[in-house]
Amino acid sequence: MGIQYEGTPSPSLPRKSLPGELLRYVTILNGRWTALIAWSSAALRCARRDRFIGWSNEKRIKRLKYITNNVRFLILPWVKVKNLASRILSLNLKRLSRDYEIIYGHPVYLAETFVDLSVYRGSCYRAANWIYLGQTKVFQRMFVVF
Repeated sequence: MGIQYEGTPSPSLPRKSLPGELLRYVTILNGRWTALIAWSSAALRCARRDRFIGWSNEKRIKRLKYITNNVRFLILPWVKVKNLASRILSLNLKRLSRDYEIIYGHPVYLAETFVDLSVYRGSCYRAANWIYLGQTKVFQRMFVVF
């Protein structure tokens, strides 16, 4: 399967729509867009992740930049290719750390994502050998204007 990536940020999505360090990719198969994937800065706190890694609060603050969060992943609706999602995740992860190093000056060593299990099953992450750490608490971003 010949999958090509374009890692240039898309002008059609505002930069402010995703927080922190951001990489966006378009997946092209046979000359057609098939998927969009975006990575952004990791969640500031995630008890399950922090316990899994085993770091203290001080280490988390210093090392959080080495984690990225898969904040968007969309297989376009007209694309019907078996196992495409897990294949895209696997191929994208192979180049992700290098791209972070080129663009932001540091690699990434861990990728995380949050799946709303009331809507999605997370099958593609399991198929791509991601480790399920369990349910997390749900937090919403709140913006206060003074």
